[in-house]
Amino acid sequence: VFFAAPEPLSPPHSVLDGVTPGAWTTLVGDPVPIRIVSRDNRGIDVITGGATVRVDKGGRVVEVTEQGLGRYLGTYTTTTAGTYSVAVWINGLAISGSPFSLRVIPGATVAANC
Repeated sequence: VFFAAPEPLSPPHSVLDGVTPGAWTTLVGDPVPIRIVSRDNRGIDVITGGATVRVDKGGRVVEVTEQGLGRYLGTYTTTTAGTYSVAVWINGLAISGSPFSLRVIPGATVAANC
Protein backbone atom coordinates (compact mmCIF):
# COMPACT_ATOMS: atom_id res chain seq x y z
CA VAL A 1 0.00 0.00 0.00
CA PHE A 2 1.39 3.36 -1.04
CA PHE A 3 0.51 6.47 0.94
CA ALA A 4 1.22 9.88 -0.56
CA ALA A 5 1.55 12.57 2.08
CA PRO A 6 -0.19 15.79 1.14
CA GLU A 7 1.88 18.70 -0.08
CA PRO A 8 1.21 22.29 1.04
CA LEU A 9 -2.29 23.70 0.64
CA SER A 10 -3.24 24.80 -2.88
CA PRO A 11 -6.39 26.96 -2.90
CA PRO A 12 -6.96 26.54 -6.68
CA HIS A 13 -7.15 22.74 -6.10
CA SER A 14 -9.39 23.03 -3.04
CA VAL A 15 -13.12 22.38 -3.51
CA LEU A 16 -16.63 22.98 -2.28
CA ASP A 17 -17.82 19.59 -1.02
CA GLY A 18 -21.11 18.29 -2.39
CA VAL A 19 -21.64 21.04 -4.97
CA THR A 20 -22.00 20.33 -8.67
CA PRO A 21 -21.27 23.54 -10.62
CA GLY A 22 -24.43 24.74 -12.34
CA ALA A 23 -26.69 22.48 -10.26
CA TRP A 24 -26.49 24.02 -6.78
CA THR A 25 -30.11 24.65 -5.72
CA THR A 26 -31.87 25.17 -2.40
CA LEU A 27 -35.23 26.33 -1.09
CA VAL A 28 -35.93 29.74 0.47
CA GLY A 29 -35.56 29.44 4.23
CA ASP A 30 -33.41 26.30 4.18
CA PRO A 31 -29.95 26.54 5.77
CA VAL A 32 -27.23 26.31 3.11
CA PRO A 33 -24.06 24.55 4.31
CA ILE A 34 -20.86 25.58 2.55
CA ARG A 35 -18.31 22.81 3.12
CA ILE A 36 -14.79 23.64 1.98
CA VAL A 37 -12.17 20.92 1.59
CA SER A 38 -8.57 22.09 1.36
CA ARG A 39 -6.36 20.14 -1.06
CA ASP A 40 -2.80 20.17 -2.32
CA ASN A 41 -1.75 20.67 -5.95
CA ARG A 42 -2.33 16.95 -6.66
CA GLY A 43 -5.90 17.04 -5.34
CA ILE A 44 -5.06 15.19 -2.13
CA ASP A 45 -6.90 16.41 0.97
CA VAL A 46 -4.73 18.52 3.27
CA ILE A 47 -5.34 17.43 6.85
CA THR A 48 -3.92 20.49 8.59
CA GLY A 49 -5.89 23.63 9.33
CA GLY A 50 -5.05 27.21 10.09
CA ALA A 51 -5.91 28.66 6.68
CA THR A 52 -7.72 31.95 6.28
CA VAL A 53 -11.03 31.11 4.57
CA ARG A 54 -13.48 33.72 3.31
CA VAL A 55 -16.93 33.13 1.83
CA ASP A 56 -18.95 35.90 0.19
CA LYS A 57 -22.59 35.36 -0.84
CA GLY A 58 -23.89 38.15 -3.03
CA GLY A 59 -21.85 40.81 -1.22
CA ARG A 60 -22.44 39.44 2.29
CA VAL A 61 -19.64 37.76 4.22
CA VAL A 62 -20.55 34.32 5.58
CA GLU A 63 -18.96 33.28 8.88
CA VAL A 64 -16.69 30.26 8.46
CA THR A 65 -15.44 27.91 11.19
CA GLU A 66 -12.61 25.42 11.03
CA GLN A 67 -13.87 21.84 11.41
CA GLY A 68 -10.47 20.13 11.63
CA LEU A 69 -8.57 18.00 9.13
CA GLY A 70 -8.36 20.86 6.62
CA ARG A 71 -12.13 21.29 6.40
CA TYR A 72 -14.12 24.47 6.93
CA LEU A 73 -17.85 25.18 7.23
CA GLY A 74 -19.96 28.24 6.60
CA THR A 75 -23.77 28.25 6.85
CA TYR A 76 -26.38 30.84 5.99
CA THR A 77 -30.08 31.01 5.24
CA THR A 78 -31.43 32.86 2.21
CA THR A 79 -34.81 34.50 2.62
CA THR A 80 -35.39 35.58 -0.98
CA ALA A 81 -35.61 33.51 -4.15
CA GLY A 82 -33.09 34.29 -6.87
CA THR A 83 -29.67 33.36 -8.19
CA TYR A 84 -26.70 34.26 -6.02
CA SER A 85 -22.96 34.27 -6.56
CA VAL A 86 -20.98 32.52 -3.82
CA ALA A 87 -17.24 33.18 -3.85
CA VAL A 88 -14.78 31.19 -1.72
CA TRP A 89 -11.15 32.08 -1.03
CA ILE A 90 -8.43 30.35 0.96
CA ASN A 91 -5.46 32.49 1.95
CA GLY A 92 -6.62 35.13 -0.54
CA LEU A 93 -6.87 32.80 -3.57
CA ALA A 94 -10.10 31.51 -5.13
CA ILE A 95 -10.81 27.79 -4.78
CA SER A 96 -11.61 25.62 -7.81
CA GLY A 97 -14.88 26.70 -9.46
CA SER A 98 -15.28 29.92 -7.47
CA PRO A 99 -17.48 31.87 -7.77
CA PHE A 100 -20.34 29.37 -7.65
CA SER A 101 -23.91 30.02 -8.74
CA LEU A 102 -26.58 29.19 -6.15
CA ARG A 103 -30.20 29.07 -7.27
CA VAL A 104 -32.70 29.67 -4.46
CA ILE A 105 -36.28 28.70 -5.28
CA PRO A 106 -39.50 29.35 -3.37
CA GLY A 107 -40.52 26.61 -0.94
CA ALA A 108 -43.65 24.53 -1.33
CA THR A 109 -46.94 26.19 -0.50
CA VAL A 110 -48.63 24.66 2.53
CA ALA A 111 -52.43 24.92 2.46
CA ALA A 112 -52.60 25.43 6.23
CA ASN A 113 -50.46 28.58 5.83
CA CYS A 114 -52.66 30.17 3.13
